[in-house]
Amino acid sequence: MQFSRAMRPIATLSIAALLGMSITSAADAASSLNPLAGNGGFTLTAVTDIELGSAHELEGSLAAGGDVISSTGSGDQFYSLVHSSAGSAGYSLPELDGSAVRLVAGGTFDRDASTGSIRVAGNGSTTSTQGEIRLGSADGLSVEARGAGVCVQAEGSSDCSPQSKVLEQSRNTQSVASVVDASAYETLVGDSGESALASVSNLIESGQIKDAITVEWPADTSQPMNGITLDLAEGHVNLLNIDASDLPDTDWKLAFGDVVPSASTPLLITITASAGDTLILPTETIGMYAQGSQNNLYAPFMLWNIVTPAKAAVSVTSSGIVPGSVLAPDADLTIGPGKTLIEGQIHAWALHVRNDGELHHYDFVPPLTPGEPEDPEPAPEPSVTPDPEPSESPDPEPSEKPSVTPEPSATPDPYPEPSEQPSSDEPSPEPSTPGTSSGELDHSVTADQNAAGASQGSTASSLPRTGADVTWPLTLAGGLVVAGAGAFAIDYAARRHGK
Repeated sequence: MQFSRAMRPIATLSIAALLGMSITSAADAASSLNPLAGNGGFTLTAVTDIELGSAHELEGSLAAGGDVISSTGSGDQFYSLVHSSAGSAGYSLPELDGSAVRLVAGGTFDRDASTGSIRVAGNGSTTSTQGEIRLGSADGLSVEARGAGVCVQAEGSSDCSPQSKVLEQSRNTQSVASVVDASAYETLVGDSGESALASVSNLIESGQIKDAITVEWPADTSQPMNGITLDLAEGHVNLLNIDASDLPDTDWKLAFGDVVPSASTPLLITITASAGDTLILPTETIGMYAQGSQNNLYAPFMLWNIVTPAKAAVSVTSSGIVPGSVLAPDADLTIGPGKTLIEGQIHAWALHVRNDGELHHYDFVPPLTPGEPEDPEPAPEPSVTPDPEPSESPDPEPSEKPSVTPEPSATPDPYPEPSEQPSSDEPSPEPSTPGTSSGELDHSVTADQNAAGASQGSTASSLPRTGADVTWPLTLAGGLVVAGAGAFAIDYAARRHGK
């Protein structure tokens, strides 16, 4: 089929554009944003066409920048858009001029490309939220009254049966004149919404989100049906970035450790894919229906961000139920084959719904704040810096000081020894010990150390011998020292006692 709208170039937007507001202060720059606000509250959005290709139902709403197409076959079944059946009814429809709308196309209902019909039924909703339809054009079509509402059918035809390839909304009160509205899509989504969604996808991929932390994909995924477990960080935006080739190529289950997705702990999974890839998403996420099948506990807090080249054809499939929204702004995205019951919101460049299951609306709840992510590895820095310094600087100092500076132990006052002599009548032992306790000099003393003075006493005697043999000069010098010391001691004692 031919898409009716060319892809719009996506420019990098400022945070102001992402938020859809003017930044007037630093506080505004750090404001939070709803990452899927650009889709205007719709369940399915596409820059170009949306094809509904199975005989199942969408519990939600859709907006296509291009055409809406039905390829359900030529039987007697409609593809139905309802409010709630098996899923949650806790969401609101977008509104235009005070009226709730469930199906909007910037182009038209492409009857020529269709093989089936679409019915906007609105089951499970109140009268005010049944939802109307809006088309940018009805060229080549006929819009007729049908029940309380309208039927878009072949020009000049009065047949609104499903075999006639029609778009019917007959339950909610709607006038024929209200169907064609060329500005409806631009007002509700438009260029600004599409660009914001593309920029949010880039933001998530880059990880530039405040309080974000990186989650690791397990190295061992050999038992995928036992659950591939992700360990989330409580109170953080959890980011998982993987390549399409990292996903299992068979059915698998997703599990969580002690922390599960929540409003304060969202999980954003970026999958980098190439044209032609088929991404097998989990068959089950363990624990998501702990409170019943109409309350998926994880769907509002999970988002699958699929990054592809422009207009790349990529498929997502699952044999079960996939929680979370899908953001694929550059992909020509096919949902299915297989059950592939997605519970969330979906945005793509072009969208083909060909699954065997339903699609259920869940708003993505947690806001995101652009900014610096958390450091995923804060611990290594302190462990690297302190270790080398204690091991290098303390060791050399104690080993050098004792061998280089022995003088302090030999510098006390030379007079303490004689001060005890008055109590003894034999003064000679005191001066007999300048070198050793036996009165003999230690001949290991070098000539340099001897020149420094005999007053260094026993401390100098411990130094190693490094010079020539100077025994006889030392002996002579020692004798003179002994004699002088003895005379000094006698004189000092006599003066102290008044003798």
